[in-house]
Amino acid sequence: MARPLTPDERQQHLSGFVGREDVIAEIDNQLNLGTSWILVRGAPGMGKTALLTAYVDRLETQGIVGALDQTLSLFRKTKGPSPSDRPIVQLAPRLFTRKQGNRRLVPNTFLRRTAAKRERSRDLALSLAQQVEVLFPLCAKPESTGADWYLSDLLGRVSTFLQTTGQRLVLVVDGIDQCAGAEAPNPFARRLPDIPPQISVLCSSRPLRAAEFQWMMDSSSYACIDLDTQRWVVSNGDTSSKGRVLTSGNSGVRGIGLCRQTPAVTARERPPF
Repeated sequence: MARPLTPDERQQHLSGFVGREDVIAEIDNQLNLGTSWILVRGAPGMGKTALLTAYVDRLETQGIVGALDQTLSLFRKTKGPSPSDRPIVQLAPRLFTRKQGNRRLVPNTFLRRTAAKRERSRDLALSLAQQVEVLFPLCAKPESTGADWYLSDLLGRVSTFLQTTGQRLVLVVDGIDQCAGAEAPNPFARRLPDIPPQISVLCSSRPLRAAEFQWMMDSSSYACIDLDTQRWVVSNGDTSSKGRVLTSGNSGVRGIGLCRQTPAVTARERPPF
């Protein structure tokens, strides 16, 4: 099944989330650069879902009066710059979104194993397309919704609009590796072979063969935050709260994050901000 988090699931992941400010800062940095694909990769139990949940919550509430208490509480548990100094403050006002209550709408899908693998890439594309259509109803083409190419086509029309406004759209996908099967690359590559300008996809995955995500790596703008590498070892060891450990409890798991962009985003490819 591919769907956004329910309020109960969101609260469950946020209730014990603490730390990871260095990882979040790197995600902020890549989104501000305009990186198209941002892949957070790590072994099971590393806290990838909690991390993406916290980031979606941050995008949805940053700068909205009356909705910041929970987000600000995350900062108070960690050392570092105040929220007003964070790069997300630069990013949030440039997001194209609509308000729903005291939140922005940020398209997000958290994949689970309840559906057959052959159906997961289809479900993921449909879930994202439906949420994007809510934001951009004039870009929708209901008669083509079920086509393999529909999400890519829809985002192309959205990109054309965003280039006139200078705004950006961020899509969040947790567990994109759940689409992977015997074939390579990931079947989702057929539904979103490339990402048009002004749009970024932040996603997470367990470690898989490089071939599974070759289409991402071959794109013009890609970054990997690998939680199983030495760069993030301090972050991985500092994500417990009230006795709840959000990182892997497996002995021997020490790595935590290398960011690599292949190839680098050029000044011409970056958005005008």
